[in-house]
Amino acid sequence: METIDQIRLAKQAKKSINTATSDEKNKALRAMADALVDATADILAANQLDMEAAQGRISEVMLDRLLLTEERIQAMADGILQVAAYPIQSENSWRSGPWRTVWSFRRNEWP
Repeated sequence: METIDQIRLAKQAKKSINTATSDEKNKALRAMADALVDATADILAANQLDMEAAQGRISEVMLDRLLLTEERIQAMADGILQVAAYPIQSENSWRSGPWRTVWSFRRNEWP
């Protein structure tokens, strides 16, 4: 799939994500975490190719950041599941909650 196709799909998904309930959000996040873990072997194989291509081209620190392991992939999946534990806040609570300054700043409004 080309990058432009992925962008189009993301824009289409944005519409449904914006109106998703907590249950729908959590179901999607759990599916993402499961898919990530299920694809571990393929991800590690692709990562090995990336590591080989990067050898001698980037620093050891960056190589470490690029390196994926089963543990790192599992940690990513666990992070996704942690996000699923947070409830969706309504637009009103977003505007009046702790992120009000950020929300206002991004929309050129004063808090």
